[in-house]
Amino acid sequence: MDRRNFSKALLASTASMSALPTLADEYDDEEESNRLPAMARVRLLLPAVTVVLTLFLILTSRGFVGVDLRNEVRQEPAEKLNTGKIPFLGKIFGPTLIQQFTGAKIIGTLYLLGTILFLIPLAAAVLQLEHAWITHRELVYKPSPKPKVIRLKNPPTKAQIMAGKKVGIAALAEAVLLAMVWPTALDKVKFKK
Repeated sequence: MDRRNFSKALLASTASMSALPTLADEYDDEEESNRLPAMARVRLLLPAVTVVLTLFLILTSRGFVGVDLRNEVRQEPAEKLNTGKIPFLGKIFGPTLIQQFTGAKIIGTLYLLGTILFLIPLAAAVLQLEHAWITHRELVYKPSPKPKVIRLKNPPTKAQIMAGKKVGIAALAEAVLLAMVWPTALDKVKFKK
């Protein structure tokens, strides 16, 4: 076999091999389909309806404080691996939601009106919040902006909010508010009343 024929044969075999799917390609596709997207809109899968939230608002004596949810926010599995007792890894990944909120204080009730999730606090406490997270089913949504004053054109009254659908409770732990829309992975956590 001369060089020219050998080169043609090598080129033909390489081209046919590159057209075949590899085991690694199949594995990557399967893993990709099971991977949770890092960012997503907050979706509540309630009986008979799916609601995509636009706002999460907390009723205060001065109006509403909350976060805008009209854009995608960071989402994570609610029950991530507990690495707290593993040296170095525990410091990188931090506590799980269950660890962070076990023993936290229940601060209010959640109501849904349209696409807005409202929190009615149990007492007129001044909340110094760094974060307002929402957990529903197996996910936790973590909007990045700190909760701020939000003004509505036609704000509902407390009575109108409470006439809406009661969908969960909220707890507070170290300046992080967690809105737990039922069902949630934290349903078995013991909270302070």
